[in-house]
Amino acid sequence: MVFSLINSYHLFQTKEHTRRRCRACRLEAAIMMAKRGHKVYIWEKEDHIGGALKLATLPPGKEKLQWLLDYYSNMTKKLGIQISLNKEATEENIDNFIPDTVILAYGSRAFIPPIKGINNKNSITFEKILNGTIKITNKKVIVGGGGLVGCETALYLASKGNDVTILEMLSEIAGGMEKISKNYLLKELSEGNVKYFVNSPIKEITENFVIFGEGNSIEMDYFVVSFGGVSDHNLYEKTKTKYETYLIGDALKPNKIIDAVHTGFAIGKIV
Repeated sequence: MVFSLINSYHLFQTKEHTRRRCRACRLEAAIMMAKRGHKVYIWEKEDHIGGALKLATLPPGKEKLQWLLDYYSNMTKKLGIQISLNKEATEENIDNFIPDTVILAYGSRAFIPPIKGINNKNSITFEKILNGTIKITNKKVIVGGGGLVGCETALYLASKGNDVTILEMLSEIAGGMEKISKNYLLKELSEGNVKYFVNSPIKEITENFVIFGEGNSIEMDYFVVSFGGVSDHNLYEKTKTKYETYLIGDALKPNKIIDAVHTGFAIGKIV
C-alpha cells in the first residue's frame, strides 16, 4: 500500500476563472505530496502558474504576496513537479491520462447577479482591471460589491487617478475581516478618496448611471463587477465516480488565501 502511494501519479487541474484566492491551495498540496514521494503533475489552463494568486499581488499594498508566488515557483522546480501550461483538464483529457488520484483546484467563477444592465458594454469584471486587460484612468468608476476584493480593486483604480465609489448591499464593507486589517483598509480607502455606500443594493445599470437603494443614482463611466464567486462542481461530479478525487480551495468553497493554503497542506499530507 505504501509503495503504491509513493509511485502513484497525481493530477492537479486548474481552470480559467476568477476568485483571487484559490490556486495557492493546489500549489501547496502539490509541494507537500512531492515531498512525500508522489509523482505530481499540474495542468494549468493559463500561460503562467498562480492564476488568481497572481492577481492578488496587484492591488496597492499587496506586492509582498509575490513572495509566496516566487516560493511556489521555486519549490515546484526544485521538487521536479511537472507543470503543463495552456492545458485544460477536461473529462476526456483526464481519462486519457489515467491518473491514480485527481485533485481539482480550479477555483470559482464570478457571481453575476441578475441586475438589469449588468452585461452592458461599460460593465467589466474586476479580473480584467487587475490583470491589465482593460486600463482605466481618470474616469468615474462604480465598484459593485464591497468585499475584500471589491475594496482592493477600488484602491487599485483610485491609484490610477479614477474617481471611485463602492456600492455594498450589506451593512458594512469588507465584512469578515479581522479588526486591525479592516481598520487599515478603511484608512487606505479614505486616503485614496474612495467613497462607499452600505445598505445600497444595486437596482439597475444604465449607460451613464447606476441606480441603487431607494431611487438613488450615481453618474459613472464604468461599472466593475466584484460580487464574489460561486463554486462549480460539474467536473468533480463526473470524475469522482472514476478516480479517487478531491475538490479543494475555491472550487469547494470560496475563501481566503490562508484557508486555501491550509486546505492544500492538509490534502497533501493525507493523500
